[in-house]
Amino acid sequence: MVKKVNSITQIFRRPIVVLFLLLISVASFSGCLASGDAAKEGDTVFVYYTVTLDDGTDFESNVGGQPFKVVLGQHKVIPGFEKALYGVKVNQTKKFVIKPEEAYGVYDSGLVVSYNKADIVAGLGYVPNVGETLDHSNGVQTFRGVVKEVTDTTIVLDFNHEYAGRHLNFKLTVAEIQKNEAS
Repeated sequence: MVKKVNSITQIFRRPIVVLFLLLISVASFSGCLASGDAAKEGDTVFVYYTVTLDDGTDFESNVGGQPFKVVLGQHKVIPGFEKALYGVKVNQTKKFVIKPEEAYGVYDSGLVVSYNKADIVAGLGYVPNVGETLDHSNGVQTFRGVVKEVTDTTIVLDFNHEYAGRHLNFKLTVAEIQKNEAS
């Protein structure tokens, strides 16, 4: 005896098949199964974040305030932070560490420069204190340095970023992703 194969219309009349198809449709519509809901190049990602240093010092946080906006691919934030946002989804919480090379750079002792004290004092009109921030111009760019040492004859300025050489420990939660309509 030959068994009759159900036609497509008969298969879709079965309640379990209809229920299964309905669940797939709802999941796809709500984004649960959609592959396009992860953040990618050109998307605008809004996040709440907290950053600490390795010693536990609080660095920065916007939790309780407005979400921080990043357009992926514009490179307007530190590289490690932007890289971590690729592939995130709305309501996702993510923890990660950014190495100095992807944050504020590796500490460079070549950026610690000793100047003649008399020249600095003549330009400022006073003797700066250790810890004070001073601007120095080379005629093209202005650089910000921190006074590290003041002696009878010299003033030492450190032009490294305040957080150069430091790891940044991030915890972020994605509040919203606005998809780039051009892609």
